[in-house]
Formats: sequence, C-alpha cells, structure tokens
Amino acid sequence: MIRLLQICIVLFWLGTTGWLAWTIWKPGGTGFVEMDPQEALDTFFEWNESTTMTIMENGRRIGQVNVSGVAGEDRRKNRGFLKTFSMAGSLDNTDQPGSVGLFWRALHDFDNNQPMNLLAGELSLRIPARQLTAHVEVEGDPAVLKARALLGEVKLFEYDGDPEKLPEVPGTLTEGLGGSLLGDFTNPESLQPEIKASRGDREFGTSREIPVFRLEISPGPDMPGLVVFLSTAGEPLKVETEFGVELISEVLVPLEVYR
Repeated sequence: MIRLLQICIVLFWLGTTGWLAWTIWKPGGTGFVEMDPQEALDTFFEWNESTTMTIMENGRRIGQVNVSGVAGEDRRKNRGFLKTFSMAGSLDNTDQPGSVGLFWRALHDFDNNQPMNLLAGELSLRIPARQLTAHVEVEGDPAVLKARALLGEVKLFEYDGDPEKLPEVPGTLTEGLGGSLLGDFTNPESLQPEIKASRGDREFGTSREIPVFRLEISPGPDMPGLVVFLSTAGEPLKVETEFGVELISEVLVPLEVYR
C-alpha cells in the first residue's frame, strides 16, 4: 500500500511538473525563443508577396489593409538593392455605414544592408467626408521633405525643403488627420523603431498551432507599440496594438465577422 502511494505521489509530481513546464514553455505562451530581428525582417522582405488584412476593433470589422514586403533592385531611382515596405488601406465611415471614412497609402524604402535605415518614405491620406487630402514625401541625404494638403481645391499647406525647418502645420490639418501626423512622419528619430524578435508556435483560433516569428515593435517615444506575428515564410498573420485594434490576415478572420 505504501509502495503504491509512493508511486502515485511520483506520478502526480511528474504530471504536475510536466503540466507546469508545458504551461510556461508551450508554443504561443511565454516559450518563445529570442532571435535576431534581422532574420525575421529578411524573411518578410524576401517574401515578395502581399496579403490583405482585416482591421478589427473589439471584435468588429472597421476596415482593411493590404501589406507587402519586397526586396530587389531599384532601377527607377538607381539606389541599388533595397527593401520596400508598402501598405494601402481604408477605414469605414462610422457616421455613414457602407462608405469609407479614410483612405491611406504608405511606401518606405530601406537600406538593404541596414534595414532600419530609411532611404525614402511617402504617405498619402484622403478623408472623403471632409474633402481633405494630404501627401508627405521624404528622401535623400540630407533629407528633403515635400508635403502638401488640400481641402477641396483650397491649398492648406505646402512645403519643399529641409524637414528640420518645417513651418507650423495649420491646426485645421492636424485636427483633420487626428493629430500631428506630419510632424511625426518627418522626424527622423520617430522613424527608427526598436524591434525585438522571437520564434515559437502560436494558435490563431484554428485547430492547431503553427510556427511563427513574433516581432515587438516600439515605433518611438510616447508612441503605442505593436506585436506582429509572421509566418516562417514571411507572411503577416496578425498585428496586435495597445489600443484595442488588431490586423488579422484574411485567411484567419472568422466568417461571422462578414455577416
């Protein structure tokens, strides 16, 4: 009887220890293993494809975005081999269901050898309900900034020169864009994010876990961070934010979201 009790105690200890180890180190939990962020980033840019992601807020669809990463020769501007990140998307108009409240498009070129070294970038925004459009572009060394904003056919703002000498942006424009977006975009320090990477397995509401790369991205001081999950092939699967908004790959979005 004592022998049987000892065996039961040992089995219980092994079981609880194994369960605890699985809980702590299981894929998709805290068991991700640190890795060089460069490896994950290279995988994304070498993916050379694009994916459509649904923008969700508290389980509700509020828009969509198309994301792509490309690595290749830049023949247009003769800057050699570089990496390009592009994003184009839209947000629904909550005041007018069925219509679009915001369109945007962003394109960033990075140095192939120093992936966090921004060579050029541009951002375009359009808010149909307010007839507001804006475009910002920065390129060169030293950097040259081009920025323009229109309200209908009325020019609100235009600039072409040194980003550090950017004049004050009209309040009407910053309010329409939801804050000092132009200022952030033209600040070189704000475009140098801090990135941590790890690898492991993660379950995304499916019946099985899949191997992924996990990127923790801090865009800059006083800016909300992001957690990005990439497949090992480089495809974006999910983006989590600190303010309740998620980007989910179209293939992972539950069907009820579209009903």
